[in-house]
Parts: sequence; structure tokens; C-alpha cells
Amino acid sequence: MLLKSMFFSLAASLELESYSWPCAFFFSVRQSAARLLLKFGIFVVYGSLLGVIGYALGPSFGAILWHLLRFLHLGEPSQAHQLQPSKDTASYYSLYVVWQTGVAGLIAYTFPLRSGAMGASPSAVPVSSSGFDLGATPLPIWKKLAAVSMILVVAFFAVSEVRRLKIAKAQQEERHKLIVQSAAEAPSLANLARIEPREPGQVLILEAISGHDWDGGSVTPTPPPSPQGGPPTLPPSVFYFVSYHGLPHTDPQQPVMPSFDVSVTEYPNSAWAHYSLRNYPTINASITTANSIQRVSKFGNSIYVNSAWIYPDGKGTTYFYWPSGNFAVAIRFYSPTEDVVLQKYLALHPSSL
Repeated sequence: MLLKSMFFSLAASLELESYSWPCAFFFSVRQSAARLLLKFGIFVVYGSLLGVIGYALGPSFGAILWHLLRFLHLGEPSQAHQLQPSKDTASYYSLYVVWQTGVAGLIAYTFPLRSGAMGASPSAVPVSSSGFDLGATPLPIWKKLAAVSMILVVAFFAVSEVRRLKIAKAQQEERHKLIVQSAAEAPSLANLARIEPREPGQVLILEAISGHDWDGGSVTPTPPPSPQGGPPTLPPSVFYFVSYHGLPHTDPQQPVMPSFDVSVTEYPNSAWAHYSLRNYPTINASITTANSIQRVSKFGNSIYVNSAWIYPDGKGTTYFYWPSGNFAVAIRFYSPTEDVVLQKYLALHPSSL
């Protein structure tokens, strides 16, 4: 907490300097360089304190602001379903309001539009009873153009941000509707028989594939129903898993990083096997990563591929998956995909897409 406060104090002081120079440029008055430097120093110290105070008020003031914006439907669309803001989020909200409000008052006090004339001789003709009037000396045209340009740029970014938030909110609402619809389309959980685990070798390929050795595999049945009773929330299933790594592995001190792994899940019926893939590799992935999912043909079979976790340089994780009767088959490649792996598993579990 203290380190973050110190960081924001430093950031606030740096940003204050970027504010103070334009203020001196556009609202300059007849005052000595020493006086201007003193005001810049006040800016830095005052702004640093505002940064610390604003961030520290996150759990109280920031949380109130977050709830108020959420109530007015003006908050971040991605946080619409949260009941409470995170600690950092609340601190950012309070920091923004406290710092901006405090600096606005500081600018008005430190760089007034009217200031007493400095260094005026007794015989000088007074400009006005209250001092030097900036309005009597119009800004040069290039300063006016610079000021107007700055206002237009700020307005442009403000309108763009409002438009972006509206689009994001509409997308969030549409995504929520699709998720609700998908949940309603789940197959029935009534009268589903439990599944007896098979021998792993009947479901998985427990041998080296294309120079990649296997790690032994695992079998995980779903837990039995709760003794307290109540309707089931997931269908009975048996999860089979095996990972493969490149050969040879000569350094026992280094961890074995898999090249790819395979999971096969058996369900009571084909409807559940097909439906379960909507939530692979993450919950509601068929909706949240829809733009990255393709249906491709491999060795006479139609399967899905999800490239949402591929980086621009081509590295990342690629997911292939398909239903095969009562089985849901998924292959996750951490390195470049190898068709021979798909070929062998499609021969064992032909796609029923």
C-alpha cells in the first residue's frame, strides 16, 4: 500500500509539472522567475500529497464512487456483474476525483487571471484598482489556435471514449444474453447413469507419437452425488488425460515441459459430449472466443480449432477438439501443431460433427 502510494505520489508530481508549465504559458502574469519557481514547487508538493491521499481513500470514497457509477450504469461494462470493486479499482476511482479536483483548485489559486502588477513605480499609471488585467492584452493568434486545438483534441478523445464504452456495454449485454441462452440449452440431467472407468489404454494412446513420449496418463471419475441430496448440476463423466513431451530428455534438473496434451471425457450420452465443448477450454468459450473458433477438416473429419491464445508472433497454445459419440476429445498444443497427432486420435475417436 505504501509503495503504491509513493508511486502515485511520484506520478502525480510529474504530471503536475506538465500542468504547471502550460498554466504559466497561457495565464502568465507579471511576476518574477523566483515566484514562478516557488509556485511550481507548491504544485509538486501539493500534487504528491493529493496522490497519496486519493489512493488511500479507495476503500471508502472510491468504493462509494464505484457503486454510484454502477447504479447510474456508467461504470465499466466488464464490472457490471461485480458486487464489490477490487481494492485497486476503488483506489483508482478516488485518486482520479481527489487529484483532479484538488489540482483544479490549485490552478485557480496559483495562476489567477488577475494579479497585482509587480515592480510598478509609484509614478506609473495604475492599470486598474485590482491590478494587472490579462483581458486588456489579448493572446496572440497562434496561442489562441493552440488553445482551441487542445480543446478539440480533448473533446475528440472524450467523444471517442464515450462511444467506445457504449459499444462495449452493448457487446457485454449481447454476450450475457447468449450465455443465458446457452445455459438454457443444456441437455437434461434426469436419469443419467453413472459411468464406469475404462482402462486408460482403451481411450488414450499410451505410446510415443512422432518423437514425443507420454507421461503415464490419469483417470478421474466425477465425484459421487452429495449425501445431502439435491438435483445434480453436472452430468456424470470420466476424465482421461495424458501429456506428451519431446525426446530425448537428458537433463533431470530441468522440468519436463509438454509439447501437447490430450484429454478425453466420457459422458452418459452424445448430447452432453457435444454440449460440453461449448465450455472448452474455458467456461463459455464458444461465446467469449467465438471469433477465434473455426471448423476445419482433418483426415476426413470435421473438428474445431480455437486460436484465441495464439500471439501475433505465432507462438502460444492451440486447441483442437471434437465430439466422438459419448466422448469429448481435446488436444492442446503448446508448440507448433502436428497433424500426425490429430490423425492418430481421429482414428481412435472419429468426429461425430
